[in-house]
Amino acid sequence: MLDTERSWLYFHQQVDRRKQEWDRRPLPYMRLNPDLHREPPKLDAVRELDRLRKEVAIELRTEASRSSIERISNQLIASTFYFHKDKTIRSEGDRRYGSSCHGRILCRFDSGTEALRSLGHFLQRQERIRFVMWENEASDNKEEVSFGSIYFIHILTYI
Repeated sequence: MLDTERSWLYFHQQVDRRKQEWDRRPLPYMRLNPDLHREPPKLDAVRELDRLRKEVAIELRTEASRSSIERISNQLIASTFYFHKDKTIRSEGDRRYGSSCHGRILCRFDSGTEALRSLGHFLQRQERIRFVMWENEASDNKEEVSFGSIYFIHILTYI
């Protein structure tokens, strides 16, 4: 039997959880698990393969699966970006304002690559692009940067 659920749970148990932030939030791994609404066929049931493919294709078109796929896609796209701090400015005098960071949102893809061009074209098709930044998971102080996709038309000319 294709017992991928057991394999997935075993994987979770084996992952190194020494990193402190992983102790407080879910592991940074995603899994798409189409619901067959029945037991999966045995591993050697070759005659069941076509039926299995059709059932999975139907399940992946459901609203719940499409929503999961979109969420996973957005998480993967978001993971291509990171904040690079250029400088920290500490507030003089009034300590209520603490300090502020200045930096840039950068992409992990190398300049001129097909991956970067494809990402740029994808972002260009989006109505709005939004980045939310915070110091740590528990922080209530979140900063949002949002702009329309027209901005990416200008960026794409330099990619």
